[in-house]
Amino acid sequence: MRKINFVGLILMVFLFGCWTNNTDLSTNYELCDYEFSEIYNEEIAIEALDIPYSEHKGPIEYFISPCKDFDITLTLGKAMIKSHQLIFSFSAIYPIEFVNILTNDLEEVNVDVSIDGQRFARVLTESSLVDNKLSLDNVLAKKVRISFLAEKDEYEIKDIYFLLGEGMIIKEETELSSAFLRFNGWSGADGIFSFDLSNGGDKINQAHSTTGFVFSDTIIGEVYPNNYVRKTSAIINNSFGYLDNQQPLSYDAFNFDYQLVGGLAQSVLFPDEYIGKRGRNLLDNEGLSVSFSKDASLTNIDEGIMFLSDKVQTELVIDFKKSYDIGSMYLWNYNQNIDYGAKEIELLYSIDSYSYYSIDDFILNRANGGLEEKYTFNYLFSDVFARYIKIKINSSYDDEYVGLGKLMFFDKEGNYLFGSVESQDEIIDLTDNEKSSRLWLQDGFVHDEKIYLFPLLVKDYQDFFRVYNVGLIQMDIVDERFDYSNAIYHSTPLMAYPKTGGVVYFGAGVMDNTDIDGYIYVYGYLDDGERNLVVARFNPWDVLNFNEWEFLNNQGWLKNMTNLRKLKTGVSAELSVTYIERGTFAGKYMLVSMENTTSGNIVYSLSSSPIGEFSDFKRIYTTTESSYLRGAFTYNAKLHPNLSTDEKLIISYNVNTTILTALVDARIYYPRFISITFVGKGDENE
Repeated sequence: MRKINFVGLILMVFLFGCWTNNTDLSTNYELCDYEFSEIYNEEIAIEALDIPYSEHKGPIEYFISPCKDFDITLTLGKAMIKSHQLIFSFSAIYPIEFVNILTNDLEEVNVDVSIDGQRFARVLTESSLVDNKLSLDNVLAKKVRISFLAEKDEYEIKDIYFLLGEGMIIKEETELSSAFLRFNGWSGADGIFSFDLSNGGDKINQAHSTTGFVFSDTIIGEVYPNNYVRKTSAIINNSFGYLDNQQPLSYDAFNFDYQLVGGLAQSVLFPDEYIGKRGRNLLDNEGLSVSFSKDASLTNIDEGIMFLSDKVQTELVIDFKKSYDIGSMYLWNYNQNIDYGAKEIELLYSIDSYSYYSIDDFILNRANGGLEEKYTFNYLFSDVFARYIKIKINSSYDDEYVGLGKLMFFDKEGNYLFGSVESQDEIIDLTDNEKSSRLWLQDGFVHDEKIYLFPLLVKDYQDFFRVYNVGLIQMDIVDERFDYSNAIYHSTPLMAYPKTGGVVYFGAGVMDNTDIDGYIYVYGYLDDGERNLVVARFNPWDVLNFNEWEFLNNQGWLKNMTNLRKLKTGVSAELSVTYIERGTFAGKYMLVSMENTTSGNIVYSLSSSPIGEFSDFKRIYTTTESSYLRGAFTYNAKLHPNLSTDEKLIISYNVNTTILTALVDARIYYPRFISITFVGKGDENE
């Protein structure tokens, strides 16, 4: 039964009918204020009705009002096409259980629905009205199109209304989005991740004073508020932001952080520690044909991927973070200029980094200088239990420089061992492609008043750019702010080239699940023609010891990053997996992504565990920015636990453009937000 709610007196001054294609018949009614409380089985407020191809008469604005108190008939006459179409628009995306069509002139109708208001999908074809009602089975829709063949001269319809079903209500969070449309200073950014700076963790509905934000490429400048045109702009590679949760959500509750040097904006985090011919290059995977395998071949182009020193006698110390039974070492000599290769090598080991014991010494051959260089030397250890390995280079094939290409260590069980590398001397001069290197910040986690982020190292490559590495940046949180001036930059093995092909990047999404099983989960993706979700996990105290991380492969959790299990296909390069503690999805892990990265379709999937199986993707929203912004595309949707409550889940997505000059429009380059609320049968009106 429809709920009637009047405000004021409805006056009918004059009523006449004439055929028209407009929605106003010059009638004069005082419309009531309908209070749509979004409760199950309640009538959904209709925002507008469009009848594009038919002559019609009757006051449309009053016809769609939920609280009219007397009969108003909508009459459809001549149709310009073979059918009549009535398009109903709502203010949000609602689950619709039933549509009621009160008429004696119709027996069958077609029903199409649209999530984005532009593209429609058929849900009912020539369906018969039963007691003037059709079941829509809780389909999500922002617009509904009802159509039927125009076989008669006139059709009279007394009423059409929709009843709210159970499921999700999806709204555009315009107030939150607008807070990121700034007019001075920070005025837009790519990428957004959020963190609870008061408590840490990824809990929904946890009260906290400050939410911290991490952004990648950021525009600094001034914007004309009247037309959103950028007056000035400069691009930096990353920035931070803060939301004061102790005041109401508003434009002024946000502030943003980046460096100013000599009046010029600069990034907060820099790639310097990851570029140059540093010792840390020796254990990462860039430059090798495959990762974690003695069968790998090394390139002969050193664009910051090998080690080089201008001291022909030097030392390197590898720290595995704890002691292991060392099994074997594979060594590739310096391969760009083969005369720079190391010649005389001595190996030593230590447990405590103070007392070192000699293992062996040997002569290392030059590399061949080929584009696909196989390892130069293999050493098998005997009874070496150590945390540290020292490589003393005592001579070179050159009088001025000495270098090494790559190192690989394995324990007695054949597990790959990764460590940090300290070098006495290293050349930090940059190749041309490194001079514009930058860090793109991925997700991270907060633990023990520190934040850990997984940045992508990006370098120019030919006429475009590519990712060369995934790092780990550690910062203290001081007074609920990121202490980026004292950031510590760590190397990782989290970008890899599997034997099966493609490239793996970890850090696209991070979930703190320690309250449930003690682990932090780091999600990534395997690009192998498709973008596939993969996952690793670790105990928080092992965050810097990648030898204790576990990677999910087809056999289970292993310490080797091999044969990674593909959890879900078609994910985006930034995403989220969140544990839902209460509500409709209680006890489930919710994956949120932009399907196939740039489709514009925001989707979710559910699982009973952090590792799947994940259900089929369900689309909840389709972005519209590409329809009104020049060259715009959208990507990288994710859920933000620290912005969400049990009643409302907050999801963001990014907006960019393929047309560089279009960035003059400040509406393009800032995050947008939508929300999910839930409605169920237990919420229905009495």
